[in-house]
Amino acid sequence: MLFPIFRWVFQALASQGFLKPYEVLNRQVLVGLDGTDYFSSTTIHCDQCSHCTHRNGQVSYHHRAILPVIVAPEQEHVLSLMPEFIRPQDGAEKQDSY
Repeated sequence: MLFPIFRWVFQALASQGFLKPYEVLNRQVLVGLDGTDYFSSTTIHCDQCSHCTHRNGQVSYHHRAILPVIVAPEQEHVLSLMPEFIRPQDGAEKQDSY
């Protein structure tokens, strides 16, 4: 439900010229990426969880996301873009990670 808000804020900032200070290299913007865990449990899990089997055999379940932000030299603030959630892919043996 929040994803449309990211688009709306980005379009509003762009239309009002607030992205101009973030333009570099011939009017391009730089996007930094960071990954984060936002849920982890050894007991609670769902179909969208990734999992990790530890050396001791214990399984932990987690959710992760990639968080993109617009960055620029000389700018004190970053501008958050819509996150991308990392989910297991159907039929894949290896799980995505960051």
